[in-house]
Amino acid sequence: MSDAAIITNRDLYLAITKLIQRNRHSQRSLEQYLLCLWRLGRENRASPTFTAQELFNWLSRAFDEDAPAFDENWRRQYAKEKDSPDYFGWQQCIQRQIVDLREMDEKGILRNLLRHFDIRSPRGSQWSNFDPCGFLECAAVGTFGGWDPQDSTGRTLVPGNVAVTGPDGKIEFHDAKEIPRPVFEINPISWDGFRTFLYNGQMYE
Repeated sequence: MSDAAIITNRDLYLAITKLIQRNRHSQRSLEQYLLCLWRLGRENRASPTFTAQELFNWLSRAFDEDAPAFDENWRRQYAKEKDSPDYFGWQQCIQRQIVDLREMDEKGILRNLLRHFDIRSPRGSQWSNFDPCGFLECAAVGTFGGWDPQDSTGRTLVPGNVAVTGPDGKIEFHDAKEIPRPVFEINPISWDGFRTFLYNGQMYE
């Protein structure tokens, strides 16, 4: 649990960094972590939205609760078409990620010391993060922001121009030092928003 109520994107980022610190020596693999997160999501699938506090509670519990077994049927159900914006789209996304991690482990890809420079899963998906702590930090920043350059979390400003999504949805390039970092209240989170969180955990750097 967090030390204070999570209302803003800054609250969420700081709570996740504390969660990471508490679990930095965890032996739980990212596959096990996502299996547990999948179960927690499934238990709450009737809710169309949830608060940032509820999301954080699930992220925290996934470090400690027993993970369900891998379902071999997910290999056959692996689909790459656009996910629906509801719970079932989120479920497809996290099941694909679990399959990717299982198959990367089976083929020895996760033992590649250069894996953090971006690798492809056997089914062609791009991956940049391979442990629960790195996954969560990147998911939080990529989805909600909340990071400040003064934070001692290991994240640093990229020198020069970086690509960002503009108000019209198009990619723009700006100096990393000049990109606004607003603090805002997080609205109720949809399953589609949670799916974006998962994708950012997988690929954001």
